[in-house]
Amino acid sequence: MSTQSYVPDAVRARPAELAPWLAATCRRAAIVLALNAMLGLSPPPASATVTFQEVARWGGATYSVASAGDIACTGLSTGRLLVFDISGPTGPVFLCQVQVSDYYLGATAMLGQYGLVGADQGVLHVYDLTDPANPVQVATYDTGKDFADIELVDNLAYITACHDGVFILDLTDPLVPIQRGSIDLGQCNGAISVSGSYAYVTNVSGGFAVLNVSDPDQITLVTFSDAPADPLGVAVSGDYAYVADRYTGLTILDVSNPEVPTLVTTWPHNHAITDVIVEDGFAYLADDMDGLSVLDISTPSQPLLVASLPVGYCGNALALSGGRLSYAGGDGLYLIDVADPTQPAVQGSYRTAGEADTVALDGARAYVVDEWSGVYIVDLSVPTAPVTLGAIDMNWPDDAAAAGGYAYVAGYGKLYVFDVSNPAQPVQVGVCSVGSADGVVFDAGRVYVWMYTGLKIVDVHIPTAPTLLGSYNLGGISNVKVVGPHAYASTGTIGLAILDVSNPAQPTLIGQVSQGGTAYDVALQEPYVYAAAALHDLLVVDATNPAMPVVVGTFDSTLTPEHMAYRAGYVFLTDFFDLLAVDVRQPSAPVSAGSYDNWTQYRELAPMGDYLVTASFWDGLVIYKTNLPRAGDMDCDGFIDFADINPFVTALSNPSAYHAEFPNCPIDNADINFDGKFDFGDINPFVALLTGRRSGE
Repeated sequence: MSTQSYVPDAVRARPAELAPWLAATCRRAAIVLALNAMLGLSPPPASATVTFQEVARWGGATYSVASAGDIACTGLSTGRLLVFDISGPTGPVFLCQVQVSDYYLGATAMLGQYGLVGADQGVLHVYDLTDPANPVQVATYDTGKDFADIELVDNLAYITACHDGVFILDLTDPLVPIQRGSIDLGQCNGAISVSGSYAYVTNVSGGFAVLNVSDPDQITLVTFSDAPADPLGVAVSGDYAYVADRYTGLTILDVSNPEVPTLVTTWPHNHAITDVIVEDGFAYLADDMDGLSVLDISTPSQPLLVASLPVGYCGNALALSGGRLSYAGGDGLYLIDVADPTQPAVQGSYRTAGEADTVALDGARAYVVDEWSGVYIVDLSVPTAPVTLGAIDMNWPDDAAAAGGYAYVAGYGKLYVFDVSNPAQPVQVGVCSVGSADGVVFDAGRVYVWMYTGLKIVDVHIPTAPTLLGSYNLGGISNVKVVGPHAYASTGTIGLAILDVSNPAQPTLIGQVSQGGTAYDVALQEPYVYAAAALHDLLVVDATNPAMPVVVGTFDSTLTPEHMAYRAGYVFLTDFFDLLAVDVRQPSAPVSAGSYDNWTQYRELAPMGDYLVTASFWDGLVIYKTNLPRAGDMDCDGFIDFADINPFVTALSNPSAYHAEFPNCPIDNADINFDGKFDFGDINPFVALLTGRRSGE
């Protein structure tokens, strides 16, 4: 049968008529589909192995920063280098990102048009930033040492390595780095500052060393000071060294005689000072809680606080260029105008979650919860290139859900409702007291808030007036999924619990499965419920009758799964560090269908079409491309176009015929709205895909 035969010539000649014609055709097909389902005519699935390909990361704490002229570069905990234009008055403008490493980038510097990045396992990466939106790696140099900090003076890079001392690279030709001298100090080295013939190097375990670097080929130790106790940063200006300390604040030493550093004074501070920059008689301090402090040090023995500015959280590094201070924190890069040091002002920021504790999807938007700094709204319409759209600033959010232009965030014992129709400027429109919360889920105008001791149901049909409807006490809840009148909870007390929530004022426990012991997580694909449990890694439960759920299959592996998700006949399991796919298309015989080992710490899994979006405690969002069905591509040619119309109609009306005509193309590609089914609900989304002429990734 021709794949074009269903499309009338009149419709083909007038594309505007495609949508109503296709919708009508598909509705007729869906009726046939429903009859087929009632008669049990769907063919058995073929076995397949799920593959995982990491395609993108988003988020991560900004560990390091460097700036020169109008360009700033930041190194993230996720191994990515971000490049920004900082010339404008509204803050950093994101230009591009480069995945340099799998681990954090703790050292960055800029030398003219070149950006230098110290990555894991001692590799220095050199990027040409002539076109900052398109960095080109022009050189690498394997030092075999673990980078901690880089200080550039003229064409020499002074580099500290935690366990490998201090060494100097000659970058006269940045494309051909040449190692000069080195010295092993027998300590874990941290920050470095160079002034004249001397370098000052902090010791992570306490104190700092003074080195003579007048001959770059022969570095010698001048002296070692035991103070301060836990230094994190150092800057030298004139005859004074300014050492940022975790516990004692800012220590100022007289180094006019480098052989005998002398304590001048200490400026105490309540929190750890993580970095310090000194310029024109002022010291700029980043700390791990309060943001930025500015000291007048024109009289070094009497430092005077002249300004303080709350900035994000957990400041890690500073860079100063042309009166603009780049502040790298746990939640992104902030650009601060310090033209008048006594009146610093944040010009703008580029936010990234320091950690991703949970993630919720609403279409192609991800809502990422970082318990330290808020909820981040990320555009995943191009999964390989996530883009930050905005953020909801909030300390200690517990979890978030989103639907229909609203985000529902639990925190501080309350459920907050935000209008996110403009994600760049979320607006709080409602609030409701719910008590301590561990998670939230949205379903059909209600938000279900759960905590370790029970479940609460909030009506959000009117987002500006959320109303608590009812609650149910149930111990040890770790997750909840809701479909229609039923809520399915994983618990530490009775295993899998099934609640009737059709009357939200009086939720009722109607079924439970304790066969697996403690249940850690739950996923749904009606009539089946999947639970990650203590006694079996996976329980497959037939909940056709929710009051009498029946375990029909179990699966065990070497994992101890904590989180799970379902997509297109497969369950994904993780024990924080490994991903495992389980084929559950034959519910009574689930089998392993592929795995992926990645040293991260998964907190939540969220399938999105043929992508798996994961929230990682260390790495932000990590996105994988899988070989699961791709919504709308019904002939598996990599594109969504006219050729997919007939296969889509066939899949809805005659699944057996579809399998026969397209034996290597999964019928689950007809699940356009990702609800685990292909039916009436997929017709309009398919029309939207087709008329949008989206091409394959």
